[in-house]
Amino acid sequence: MRKNRPSRTAPKIGAAILYVAQDPRYAALLPPGLTVETERLLLAAGALKPWHLKLARSRAYRWFVEGMIRKMAPGHLVYLALRKRFVQDEVESALAAGASQVLIIGAGMDTLCLRLAPEHPDVTFVEVDHPASQGMKREAVDRISADRPNLHFVPADLEAASLPEALEAVAGWDAAAPTVAVAEGLLEYLSPETVDRVFEGVAKATAPGSRFLFCYAHVDETGRVKIGKATRFHSAAMKMYGEGLHWGIREGELEAFLEARGYRTLGPPERIDLSARYLESVGLAGPLGGIELVTLAETASP
Repeated sequence: MRKNRPSRTAPKIGAAILYVAQDPRYAALLPPGLTVETERLLLAAGALKPWHLKLARSRAYRWFVEGMIRKMAPGHLVYLALRKRFVQDEVESALAAGASQVLIIGAGMDTLCLRLAPEHPDVTFVEVDHPASQGMKREAVDRISADRPNLHFVPADLEAASLPEALEAVAGWDAAAPTVAVAEGLLEYLSPETVDRVFEGVAKATAPGSRFLFCYAHVDETGRVKIGKATRFHSAAMKMYGEGLHWGIREGELEAFLEARGYRTLGPPERIDLSARYLESVGLAGPLGGIELVTLAETASP
């Protein structure tokens, strides 16, 4: 992201959710309230206009978009939508298991905390995000939402500040409390050094055994992030936005990467297979992306 400018990617993710929600095959798989709250937030932020919604329902427009996605990253929009379901399911699972804090790193225009904070008044919810992006979101939230005393917004540029330092601004944040942290569609945009600091920061700011959901991409033999069938085109487009991709993991090296940083994955594999977990049970199938993967890890227990 370019300094002092809100992320361009964050509203696009929200728009993708609304696009997928127009398809009845997938709408029923989305978390309750996600579509309504995403639409309200994007409209309030000025990142979405009513004509965008009308366009998303247009048969000709959907034919065009789906043709482009099939060529470049089949199933990617559906993946983005199901990723929201996965994150919410796993956050609620962590809360049921005793987590008392939810930390969203690089929240963008996500509405998870807005929707869950009123349902869990005894849980501390925190969003840490770049000041420019969070400023746009907070203005929108102030326009549409009632006060949520257990939801805290912390502006921080993680390329310059550590996560534990940022969380010092949250009264009552407890580094010894079981926590579920989320970095959804974020780490790929950070430098490798900053990614390491994020993993270190989550471990320091939460109790041992806390959960960390994050997304990652694979890199090729040259270290370049692989982005579907049109890697060079996507890479050039992201650089034009000022939001290039800088970090990824080589195939087969996730376990070693996590172990070196004091984490382990939580299985079984079907738990993080979004197609097996959500699509196959309702008779749907097909590729999901090819750009990004999501996984669930746990900080080492003493």
